[in-house]
Amino acid sequence: MDFDLKSVSDRLDELKLSKNQPIIILCEGESERTYVQMINKLFKFKDAYCVVFKAVCVQLGYWNQVKNAYKKAYKDNPKCIIFSFVDHDIYLRERDMDRNQCYYKLLEDDNNIAKSVLFSHMNFEDVLMLHLDKKILKDWIDEMNSHNHFNDPLVADDYVAIFEAFCKNRETILPSNWPSLYVKGKMPFELTKERILTMIENLSLPDCPIKFQFGELIKYLYLDKKLIDFRN
Repeated sequence: MDFDLKSVSDRLDELKLSKNQPIIILCEGESERTYVQMINKLFKFKDAYCVVFKAVCVQLGYWNQVKNAYKKAYKDNPKCIIFSFVDHDIYLRERDMDRNQCYYKLLEDDNNIAKSVLFSHMNFEDVLMLHLDKKILKDWIDEMNSHNHFNDPLVADDYVAIFEAFCKNRETILPSNWPSLYVKGKMPFELTKERILTMIENLSLPDCPIKFQFGELIKYLYLDKKLIDFRN
């Protein structure tokens, strides 16, 4: 599958975004929901008191779960814009293709639910590295390239073990509050304005294989359309 972020911008340009309605984000798991909740603490709509995002945890990122969660959210909130925030890896692995093949067909058919998916390429741990300085990011990319992760994504047990070892070897240069043991579902550092701006900057690096479409949504709302701003 081609991973083209332009399709996200095109999709966003079609939407009529409102300052009076939060954007619903269907989150694959607790990691994504925690991230969205931290984003809400940082951002607000300009000249409005409504939170920017409403996070809903789906617990699985396979297509049927995402599709059903979207339909329920739309039924309950027909005026809200809805996106799904999921890892890309399970949509690329051959063993998961049977569960997700309908997604690709619907995407070709310009289906709104399929177009609502915002991928983390490949997974949330990769996305975390986008918020750190370029030296750590480069080291992580080099490490994961050595495992061919960005072409043939590793399974969770493998990449989490690599992530933990990678962080342990760099504990002196990681954020000071980085935990000794990484727990999925909990952010290993506090999101700040500086880290969000670093993430946006790193996303624009021409050779960066990590893609973060929810991050592109934040950039779109903050920089491109200036609909949201930092609280402080």
